[in-house]
Amino acid sequence: MKEAAWADVAERRLEELRSGKVVGVTAEGSLAKAWRRFGL
Repeated sequence: MKEAAWADVAERRLEELRSGKVVGVTAEGSLAKAWRRFGL
């Protein structure tokens, strides 16, 4: 059952990536981490 659930989540993630949602969130998260790391 776990494998099926993970496959479902991965499929949704791929769809979101294709629509650009996850890409934007990931970019924002990376920017926030960079800001904190450099203390800007």
